Amino acid sequence: MASAIAEAGGREVSFVGTVNGEGVVTDAHVIARGTVDCVLALPGEAERGDMVLHNHPGGDLEPSTADLHVAATMHDGGIGFGIIDNDANELYVVVEVPKPKTNEPIDPVAQADALGPDGRVAKVLGQFEDRPSQRDMAAYVADTYNDGGISLLEAGTGIGKSFAYLVPAINWGLTNGERTVVSTNTINLQEQLVGKDLPLLARAFADAERPPTFALLKGWNNYLCLSRLNLAVGGTTSACRASTWPWEARARCSSRSGGTSLTGWPTGRPTPRMGRCPICRTSRRGTCGTRSRRSPTCVRGSSARTSIVASCSRRVGMRPRPTSWW
Repeated sequence: MASAIAEAGGREVSFVGTVNGEGVVTDAHVIARGTVDCVLALPGEAERGDMVLHNHPGGDLEPSTADLHVAATMHDGGIGFGIIDNDANELYVVVEVPKPKTNEPIDPVAQADALGPDGRVAKVLGQFEDRPSQRDMAAYVADTYNDGGISLLEAGTGIGKSFAYLVPAINWGLTNGERTVVSTNTINLQEQLVGKDLPLLARAFADAERPPTFALLKGWNNYLCLSRLNLAVGGTTSACRASTWPWEARARCSSRSGGTSLTGWPTGRPTPRMGRCPICRTSRRGTCGTRSRRSPTCVRGSSARTSIVASCSRRVGMRPRPTSWW
């Protein structure tokens, strides 16, 4: 590492190091070279159990705010993070390599039984219809949770696919404290899951020590920005002709229902530019700003905060994390 730093003229260089069972870095290779002030952080170059290292040319191994941010990101991926001097004689470990977590498997037969005639779901469902294919699918989903990897399952209409994957997902979360993200093709299916299926299953497994929780997240374009709405209603002109829409009635209805989703918006008098309307949609970096998104009245920010603590959430259109810098 010292030779690589010298070849870079003493500038910052980042490495991926192999760590043995005793926590000693036994090997390292260069992944990026930067300036005297910063170097690219490339978490995709490291594997779980590795340690990412970089040097501070000035010799001060105190981690900066950017270092701490990158270290937290690395730790979430099972990767350690450290800072060395230019001679590679001193190492300051910001975060240790996380120890691998051992998950407790869930019983595939128990997941199928939960959907059987005498199972938890039947007790809260009322009118129950036994579906052997549904129970088989639940067992396959449980096997995938236990073994990892990817499963591709196909089932026709009426099988009960939603319950078949939600029951193992809930039990896996209750057993191992992990969240499941379910991505659907349509918003209508999302709302069916959150409005009907998940509340029923939450009641079925409510006697657990930690009852199941869930949250709904849609794409940014499916939320009404109350901050922009208030500005439009109070102004004299609007790109969306706010005066032609029942904005205030819709906002009051959204407030009572706890959300400002555009699903179910009245379509009697549509605006000609609905897709580009700055009121009808929020944006990832909208003009309302971060402070507005932290407001309790901002449904987009509220939905995101709720999904953090939920054991089962559904998200669509997630972008990859951008490249970080030290």
